[in-house]
Amino acid sequence: MRNTLIIIALILATGLGAQAADSLHFSLPLPMDPVFDYFGLSYMGSKGLGRGHSVVSFTGGEEAILANPAAYKAASSNIYLELLVKPPSKTNIYQKGSDFSAPLPISTVALGGELLPMFTWGAAYSLPKVIRLNSMDIPLNQSKEFRRRHPLSGSGQNTSNLAFGAANPNLGTNVHSRYPFYCLHQATGNLAFHLGPLNLGLNLHGQFHYIDDLPVLRSFASIRKTKFMLRPQAGFLYDKANWGVGATYMPQASLDWDMDVISYESKLPALATLGARYQGGKHGVSAQADWENTSIVHPDYKDRITLKAGYETTGRKGTTYRLGYIYHPGIYSGFYTIPTVTTAFADTSIWWQDVPTGGKIPKNDQHFLTVGLGKNTKYVNFNLAFAYQIIGAEPMSQVSLSAGINPEIFKRKKPHPAE
Repeated sequence: MRNTLIIIALILATGLGAQAADSLHFSLPLPMDPVFDYFGLSYMGSKGLGRGHSVVSFTGGEEAILANPAAYKAASSNIYLELLVKPPSKTNIYQKGSDFSAPLPISTVALGGELLPMFTWGAAYSLPKVIRLNSMDIPLNQSKEFRRRHPLSGSGQNTSNLAFGAANPNLGTNVHSRYPFYCLHQATGNLAFHLGPLNLGLNLHGQFHYIDDLPVLRSFASIRKTKFMLRPQAGFLYDKANWGVGATYMPQASLDWDMDVISYESKLPALATLGARYQGGKHGVSAQADWENTSIVHPDYKDRITLKAGYETTGRKGTTYRLGYIYHPGIYSGFYTIPTVTTAFADTSIWWQDVPTGGKIPKNDQHFLTVGLGKNTKYVNFNLAFAYQIIGAEPMSQVSLSAGINPEIFKRKKPHPAE
């Protein structure tokens, strides 16, 4: 019997050791890592989202600046406004069920115009990625006698956005709650050249990567940091009356980020897109593939190829109806480890003993069905789109509404009687 118990213990220890060895150590701050793009990524451009976000082969108004640097055609100077809502999504990536959310509903603000007969300019502010985890509750080790004491102040009150409450009075365990938040604020300048069907363009993205309440073990510090980066993106589009082909490329970039108690040295992946469209009368079809070398972020990641397809048709009253499909594969599934402070800043107190050090990321290959419609009036172009995940480990959807506003709407059409 004794030998049997020893064998079972050895098997369990071997299994736990293998799990720890295979556990993922993030190369980027946790909510920023591309493994969480299944919620964090925003499909910007409501016109394109309706047709499966196949956008790279279409010319268009100000919304096209972010789809393809070569795609903006300044038929008239408009102001483009877009709202994008991602309803909260249940997730079990750590300990117990919580929610992913996107608290900022603004997606894009853009404007542009003609610079010279063959050149256009554009400018845009956008939020390509927004994600918050509500919340990551880390159960802290604690004896019964001290279970109601706050680790920082010695009281039972909350400090900032750190919530401590008795998770299990019998075991004397408190909960240290984090609300990891990542938002990519992006300011874009665009310059494009147009010669007949040939269009070439360049975007320069000023990216502000904002992290708040980054979860790390052995530290109660509330980490809030912003990192600025410049990312160029080139675009090509050959646009004929009934067909078009487009492509874009944004190179990878190095990211070195000192967050006081922990540092990251990694890379942001490159992004290449290729797409085509065909228009036959009132009916049009389009397809697109997006490639990211996400394996550059971590060797355990797979490169991602996202596939998109769309259809649109125009009704008798000028309303455009759209239908689309998006396949967005996951790049990793399995266990991960929360970063731990190992420098002199590390908190070595009893609080962190036997704390769960990680969780599990589900296999999440996403299949979206999208629908949309568009309506043009004299001064405003409206577009509405909805994307719903029909297959995937965790529920996900997006709703997008945009308006292209002609500034002429704000001008008086008749002289004032007093003039």
